[in-house]
Amino acid sequence: MNKLIALAVLATLGGCPMLPAAVDVAEETAATAVVQSAERTICRNIPVGTWRRLYGSNPVRAQAWRELCANPVETPGGA
Repeated sequence: MNKLIALAVLATLGGCPMLPAAVDVAEETAATAVVQSAERTICRNIPVGTWRRLYGSNPVRAQAWRELCANPVETPGGA
């Protein structure tokens, strides 16, 4: 019985190194979804008045918006 418990504990602890990798994948997937949603909102779903207020009065911000939205990426860094 003690051997069975010891094996169960070892098997459980043996999976621990895989946990950080699974968390990293989940975090990356969530971050990618957030970035894609933000780009979709900024580039396609922004009302004209909001765009004028946030970007239209500042040529640098307007140019940055054009560059971002002319070539949207699937993931940060264009990968």
